[in-house]
Formats: sequence, C-alpha cells, structure tokens
Amino acid sequence: MADQDEDLVDVDPYAPAEPETTIPVFKRLCAPSGYATKRQLRAMGLRPGGQEPVAEVETRGPKNGLLHEVAKARPVRPMTLAKEFALDKAMAARQTCGTCLECHDGTPAKVTATLDDTRPEPYAWTCTCGATRSFPTHDGVFDTAWRHTHPTRLDRLRAWVARLLRTRATR
Repeated sequence: MADQDEDLVDVDPYAPAEPETTIPVFKRLCAPSGYATKRQLRAMGLRPGGQEPVAEVETRGPKNGLLHEVAKARPVRPMTLAKEFALDKAMAARQTCGTCLECHDGTPAKVTATLDDTRPEPYAWTCTCGATRSFPTHDGVFDTAWRHTHPTRLDRLRAWVARLLRTRATR
C-alpha cells in the first residue's frame, strides 16, 4: 500500500500545456519605432495580417494597447462593391426612423426619454422625427422607444400600409 502512494502525482488540470511567455510592456509614449497599434497600422494603410502582438504599451485606461511589428504588417484589403453597398445600406438604416421610415438630415434617428411631473402622463419619449408617446408609469417607455427605432417586419408593413392609405385618401 505504501508503494502505491509514492506513484501518485498532484497535477493541476488548469495549468497551461505550454509555458506562458510574457511580452514586453512599454511606458506610454515610449514604444520603440517599428511597432504600432492596430489603429496606427490602419492610419498607415496596413493591417496586422495575422501576426500576434509582440509588445504592449501602457495607456491611460484600464487596458494596455497591443503593439504589432510594422515590417510584418500587410496592406489593407481594398473595399469591394459588396462591402461598400452593405455599409451604405447600414448607414441609411441608421439614419431612418423606424416608424415613419423617413430619412433624417444625415443625423441618426434618436429617441429621448423624458420625465415631466407636471403632466398627467409624466413618462414620455420623443424621436428626432417628431414622433412622441406618453405613459402614466415608466413601464413600456423603453420597450416602445426601442421598437420605434428598431421595428420588426410587421411594424414596417403596418407603416407602409398606413402611408399607402394616406396617399390614396389625399388623391
């Protein structure tokens, strides 16, 4: 029995299989030339290209910036027509009100929640498109405001039918 106890070894199942390597950490504004962060690489028209960070630079915030070698960086891939179309579509959706489906003057559709104790329904939200809704309690304010700017397909269909009926009624 004593022989069996000698063969047991305490193993940590969470220990890394490979020894951990540490990368150098530089003080803020003291990184050597030849290293750059992702943002700096992007400003130069480059991307990391799959390389691992080789160093860190201390920042004012809680996280350190990761540095990549400029010599190993690759040029940024050119934007394709499909990517450009997708970005244009996303920007147009960001600037369109979800309920009235009207495009704002280049600014994103923004909903502002307010509390006015002088009114009978103190809780309300107002969109930059002019749409507004009031509530007696805070329940439902944020849900309806979210749905106003992020409508479902059924909401869009309802808005389209309402617009269609309005235009036919004015003829």
